[in-house]
Amino acid sequence: MLSLIIAIVAIATANNKKIWIYKFTKKHLVAFVFAVIVINYLMAYSFFQGIGWNMPILECSKGIPGKCWAYIISVVVLLYFVYKITLSEHFPISNNDIIIRYYKDLIDSNVVLLYGYLYTYHSVTMPSKKSNSSDEKLLHKVMEEVIADPRFIRHSAEHNPYVFLQYMTSEYSLKIDGNVYGMAMYQYCNSICQYQRMQLYDELYFLSQLDELVVTGKPCGIIQLLFTDTTYRSLSFFMLKMYEISVYEVLHNESIFGEPIANGKYDAYYHSITAQYLLLYKIVARHFIKSNVKTKWTDKIIENSGLERIAEVANSAKRRHVEKTYCDYLLTEISKVLYEITLFCNESKSLYCDNDNVKQKMY
Repeated sequence: MLSLIIAIVAIATANNKKIWIYKFTKKHLVAFVFAVIVINYLMAYSFFQGIGWNMPILECSKGIPGKCWAYIISVVVLLYFVYKITLSEHFPISNNDIIIRYYKDLIDSNVVLLYGYLYTYHSVTMPSKKSNSSDEKLLHKVMEEVIADPRFIRHSAEHNPYVFLQYMTSEYSLKIDGNVYGMAMYQYCNSICQYQRMQLYDELYFLSQLDELVVTGKPCGIIQLLFTDTTYRSLSFFMLKMYEISVYEVLHNESIFGEPIANGKYDAYYHSITAQYLLLYKIVARHFIKSNVKTKWTDKIIENSGLERIAEVANSAKRRHVEKTYCDYLLTEISKVLYEITLFCNESKSLYCDNDNVKQKMY
């Protein structure tokens, strides 16, 4: 038994499966050492009996022999060991910090393995029915210190853009520190604009052609995932960052990644983040008007994401830049979006269309 358990630990270490080891505490180690001592005592009972270290219960005529007890204890310990490794999804709270350090190391060394651990032990899409307060505390630390880690965000945005959002749009994200959450969403939006620009544009263009945004079943895109957060907090941070990037593009005639935007060609505008922001703004405004939804975060979106500032910057840039074509395209598209939002309002009895102050902020 001892050899088998040592072999399992060696395999876990060699194959980067240390997560198995972290299911055990120091108390488990002490109990295991004690079990090994007892088993060895029982196996060599005749020797210890000769020196006076005997147990009367093992010597009665109807008692179970010491070797049988050794076998029973060995089987129980081994079965418990196998259960903890293969079936148990719980980690002792005392190992939380060790697990977080291990996960942070995996971001650089084996992020695919980390994705597997997140899905198996810390899923927010299919949470375990057996989860307890200790599991929730670990999940909170995982979200704040691993999911919100800039390295994880960059990798997720570049290779698997949905993993990060699944956590940050879940109900569990409400417990994350506001500053940590905000910085993580800004970093994610920035990385999506860098690595997934074309996918984002395709999603936005497709959704902008629909009569109504419906998020049912399993969301299949970045934007739809943002709308699964019914508080609209994640959407608020995402839009604010896109808004900042858009203003930067128009002001500096280049993206935040140093790529030129305006080159006199019609396609240059549609490859910009500003164009994508206008599509997102149209989708969000239409959704708010038609669904009549209102939270403190929808108010923040309306307050901070208007198009008036972008139009002002575009007019200013048009006077300063040689490349006026891009600004012309931009101003034309802003007019189109505002016209469409006006049509939405004319067809709806939404609270967003009855309030003059809200209307002014929106369009």
